[in-house]
Amino acid sequence: MTFSTFQTLRGYLPHEAAQFLYRRVRPSRSLEYENLNIIPRSENSPISFAPLHETSSIFVHVPKAAGTSVGHYLYGCRTGDHMTLLDYRTALPKPMYKSAFKFTFVRNPWDRLVSAYFYLKSDERSPFDRKQAAGSVLLHETFEEFVSEFVARKNINAFIHLKEQHLFLRLPGRRIGVDFVGKFERLNDDFAVIAQRLGKDTTLQHRNASTLRKTDYRDIYTPKMVDIVAKTYAKDIAYFGYSFDGPT
Repeated sequence: MTFSTFQTLRGYLPHEAAQFLYRRVRPSRSLEYENLNIIPRSENSPISFAPLHETSSIFVHVPKAAGTSVGHYLYGCRTGDHMTLLDYRTALPKPMYKSAFKFTFVRNPWDRLVSAYFYLKSDERSPFDRKQAAGSVLLHETFEEFVSEFVARKNINAFIHLKEQHLFLRLPGRRIGVDFVGKFERLNDDFAVIAQRLGKDTTLQHRNASTLRKTDYRDIYTPKMVDIVAKTYAKDIAYFGYSFDGPT
């Protein structure tokens, strides 16, 4: 069974059947999910699903859309890193998944790509991200070269920080499956809506920002590069209502 077939099957199968399939195909990861459902958050357990159960919510953390900050100030820990909605459907009990308030944050694709590029070029990367960088941004000396030669020609969805945002938020063959889509461009306002929905009295401060990026993303693009990103991320642009200059 290919990975794409496996992904499609667990998206179309009934909830319990998808979980059964996952236990057979990826037993170690399935056990990890089971443990995350019962392990309380603590300094020794930086990742836990406990806050999701406590608030009856699911936060789908799209990379480079302020998810680290959102997760920290709402939950006090990492709740799943960059798990997709499909991953959460596999990881959580059916009643919890069905009833939970599901939300995310997305970002202008042109801006997000610049953020991902400079993050992967930085020294702030995890070991996993260093491997991702070695196969993508570190192959190119400039952002223009990266966009023209990599983004235009390679499988961006094999790289977590470059992956199309809608793929985090949909089950195979279905529409966007979250209840609320916040936008990076109105981060504080949308965060306040979610915090109120979850009964949290907290405000947001930006964590995990790249230290290499110093300029407005619009100053980095040529017209050709703008077109390449428009074609590569066409579905994100259509689903979430973006133009090069921001939300439409």
